Amino acid sequence: MPKSLYPYFSMSIYNLIPACKVCNSSFKGQIDFDYEKNINPYEEALDTNLMNFSYLPDDFTSAVGLEPKDLQVVLDYHSEKKDYARLKNNCDIFAIDTLYQNHTDVVSNILKKHYVFNDTYKEIIRTTYPGLFSSTYEVDKMLYETIEKQEVKNAILGKLKYDIKTQLDGTCP
Repeated sequence: MPKSLYPYFSMSIYNLIPACKVCNSSFKGQIDFDYEKNINPYEEALDTNLMNFSYLPDDFTSAVGLEPKDLQVVLDYHSEKKDYARLKNNCDIFAIDTLYQNHTDVVSNILKKHYVFNDTYKEIIRTTYPGLFSSTYEVDKMLYETIEKQEVKNAILGKLKYDIKTQLDGTCP
């Protein structure tokens, strides 16, 4: 809730949601959030399937060699889901579509790693260093900063990384 309208809430831990100055001041500013129109991430378990990140061009072989500036991060909203409109309101206020264009380098790195470190290579790493890696998942975690679905909220760019890697898991280089 904005400090200008609710000065006492500015000191409440329940009103503090980590956001950088750009998001909090430039985008949100004095907009008064409404529980019927917006999602509060502390009070609601957000369905991580309300939207997914992907990339353009969506063909892996076309995208893998591109420079980050030539890629586009895409948010695919699932409008049939219950809280879609509330999530879309949050994303519009914070210009999430625009902000994530600054992270095409992350997508580019994931694409390149997926291309170079194929399943055969990952198995070689796992078996060459048996004391370091007990599973292919641990190799993935090192290479891609792979995270489990339940870890998405606790990782930097977790949802983006999770969605792109999940999308690629069905793609063979």
